[in-house]
Amino acid sequence: MRTGSAPTHAGAFHARLELLTAALDRAAANRPAILAMLQVAHATVIIAEEGRFFLELIGALAGESLVAIVDVHRGSLRAIQYARSLSKQVRAVSVVTSPEERERIRRRWERFPEVTAGVELILIDYDFRDVLDPLVEYIEWVNNEEFPDELVTVVIPEFIPRSLAARALHNRTAALLQARLRRYEDIALIYVPHHL
Repeated sequence: MRTGSAPTHAGAFHARLELLTAALDRAAANRPAILAMLQVAHATVIIAEEGRFFLELIGALAGESLVAIVDVHRGSLRAIQYARSLSKQVRAVSVVTSPEERERIRRRWERFPEVTAGVELILIDYDFRDVLDPLVEYIEWVNNEEFPDELVTVVIPEFIPRSLAARALHNRTAALLQARLRRYEDIALIYVPHHL
């Protein structure tokens, strides 16, 4: 298992990250409005107002994009659209615990071809309710085996309910996922907000 301390291609990754950070710093000095934050390993990159230009810069870094979804709804569809703006290679990944859940997600997936066309849907069968372990294992496999020399971007829909208590409950899995993947220097985590 390759972690942030592995020296495989850290130099190239950090060189690309430094170029992106320098470009963002220059733009932020001119236009301080912040659109999004990109968490890469232990560094946070701020994406400023020059949207399309920065999406192209990040797209050059993004490599494979994985969208972690629980179901197909407005929040996950928005995250998929965002991932498609970053990368030509996008997969939506969901852990399913029953054949009924698998079928329901597939049916909903097929209802939105304008968003889902060209995006691979990966459904991981798992017998237990803890969906985090198989999701992390799949992301690690993609990072270590399929794309060992590229940045893998994980896009996570973030639900923003009105109440603070509901916000903590809705985003618990996202926080746990971030804690588990943060040690990888070549996995970028991007949160796409969806207000409820």
